[in-house]
Amino acid sequence: MIEWRRNDAGALEAVENSRPTVAMLDINLGDSTSYLVADKLSEQGIPYLFASGYGEQAQLPERHKDSLVLQKPGTLENVARTFDLSCRRARHEIRSLLRTIMRTAASKWSSRPFV
Repeated sequence: MIEWRRNDAGALEAVENSRPTVAMLDINLGDSTSYLVADKLSEQGIPYLFASGYGEQAQLPERHKDSLVLQKPGTLENVARTFDLSCRRARHEIRSLLRTIMRTAASKWSSRPFV
């Protein structure tokens, strides 16, 4: 399902109610930006990318400096390729987090005697 929102409030509501699989956020929303929406998506582990007429030259806040930015207008191929990369990054981050959790759990379990 594809949902369009015209402002950050509508997008935040969609993130809360619909839990998207992935998201593409236009940076400039006229009277605001989509950075708060990106923060919420990050908190929930939902992959996203930004879209901007400035492309990779867009000036992102420090907390989003590693985010992918799609040049507008984008071709369908570029959108698909950028979403694929975004999802691969998210999977890599999840795998790394799971490895850390498993190592931590294994070290705690191995230090306790079994009864």
